[in-house]
Amino acid sequence: MHTGEKVVPIKLDLQVNHTVIKDQFFWDMNNFEGDPEEFARTFCEDMKIEDPEVGPAIAIAIREQLYEIAKQGVASVRENRTNKKGRRGMEHLSASKVGSPALDLGKLFDPDGSIQRGKSECDAFEPIVSHLSNEEVDAVEAREERLPR
Repeated sequence: MHTGEKVVPIKLDLQVNHTVIKDQFFWDMNNFEGDPEEFARTFCEDMKIEDPEVGPAIAIAIREQLYEIAKQGVASVRENRTNKKGRRGMEHLSASKVGSPALDLGKLFDPDGSIQRGKSECDAFEPIVSHLSNEEVDAVEAREERLPR
């Protein structure tokens, strides 16, 4: 089994009750110690979110995205194998060969640089957590009802 890094982008854009969360970050799918529930608990503690429904919603959003990415990877491997039916033996396919959304972090950053953000960039990448009033929640719900499905 391939146990190298498989880093994928995760995006959160949630509204749970009166709390709106927008964030994006990278998740290593091959780090089996990565736990969406623990991440969500820590996120809520760090952002001082007290609504008990927010943490589970964050964990579910992460798990749904990880599931979709894994499903796309399996479909790509299957397609690749059916296209190579004439070959014998099993071939190890890296994430980049099967077209999965894993990222090569080396391509994102220059070789002399670091993948860590500098202090000046931190504000641009911090999570956005907003608390809505009752009127704002009603307006968002009314807007969603008007949207065609």
